[in-house]
Amino acid sequence: MSQTLSLAADVRVKTGKNANRKLRAEGITPAVFYTAAGGISMPVQVSEAALRKLYDLNGRTTVFTLDVTDTGHTSTYPCLLLAAEDHPTQHRFPPVAFSGLD
Repeated sequence: MSQTLSLAADVRVKTGKNANRKLRAEGITPAVFYTAAGGISMPVQVSEAALRKLYDLNGRTTVFTLDVTDTGHTSTYPCLLLAAEDHPTQHRFPPVAFSGLD
């Protein structure tokens, strides 16, 4: 029996270095989601603890659902971790990229 993996994300309103620093101080990782249709990018933010758990258990090659919430509406996308590397000394992620699948 397979288990469906999911990760909750919220659309980011503020972008840039200062906004990302403030997010990280709150335990949130900035990320970008690239949709499968047309490669449209969407800045999102995810819980660092939830992302760490997903990454440690499954790595970058497991398909999971990304539940993106924007102004109260949630959309679900199947995706992969496109770019995620663990920082060597701080044990956190730099900005992460998710790639949507068809």
